[in-house]
Amino acid sequence: MVCADAATGATFALAPAIALVADLVGWDCGIGYYRSRMDRNAALTAILIIDDDGFLRSVIRRILRGDGHQVIEALDGAEGLKIFETCRPDLVITDMRMPRVEGPEVIRSIRKKNLRIPIIALSGSRTFYRVNILQLAKEAGANTILNKLDLMDRVSVEVARLLDAA
Repeated sequence: MVCADAATGATFALAPAIALVADLVGWDCGIGYYRSRMDRNAALTAILIIDDDGFLRSVIRRILRGDGHQVIEALDGAEGLKIFETCRPDLVITDMRMPRVEGPEVIRSIRKKNLRIPIIALSGSRTFYRVNILQLAKEAGANTILNKLDLMDRVSVEVARLLDAA
């Protein structure tokens, strides 16, 4: 991650885990290597994040806003589906395990309405009710799945890749 000190404008590289701390002290952090997409697209890309974990949503929000995207958030799958209907985002990031409506159902419901929208599934584990999450997410219609442990390193890369392909 490349960060800039807001007061001096000095830039420096930080490990992803430290970037969260840097954000708390006021440094503007974003994934500097992937800003070329923001330069190519003047219009903001709307991304819907559906996750019941508020901290994780805030991490993803900061990364994506740093990359120049508009971020819309939902607290769970049911709210995410309602927001999807009204906002029509360009990309969806959804957790696999949530209250009310879980990730696989969210993905299937979105796929019924829009076959082309890129969907990233998030998971903190490899299994979901004893089923391989990668397989379950792909069968539901996700384009890719990210492990929450790798999220900070990969979310910008995957979002840019999927939006470029769309």
